[in-house]
Amino acid sequence: MIDDCQARIRNQLAEIKGMSVAYNTLLVPLDGPPAETIVDVAQEIPHSLVLMTTHGRSELKRLMLGSVTDSVVRNAHGPVMVILSAS
Repeated sequence: MIDDCQARIRNQLAEIKGMSVAYNTLLVPLDGPPAETIVDVAQEIPHSLVLMTTHGRSELKRLMLGSVTDSVVRNAHGPVMVILSAS
């Protein structure tokens, strides 16, 4: 599953390369609570931007199920960019 996610991210980054934007990427499989782990890693990396997707669930579903993206946005110490998933 992690390999599939990394492949999808690499494909999306390949599309971005033509946009004349300088960037470095870091793909690190980690273990732990997702939101907390993402926030902790982003805080350790200077000048980091967290890029996440969201499924665009309704407010009620988010309240019932929770949302890793919502938690990261609320707790990150740096910028977080959220993109609505196509699926």
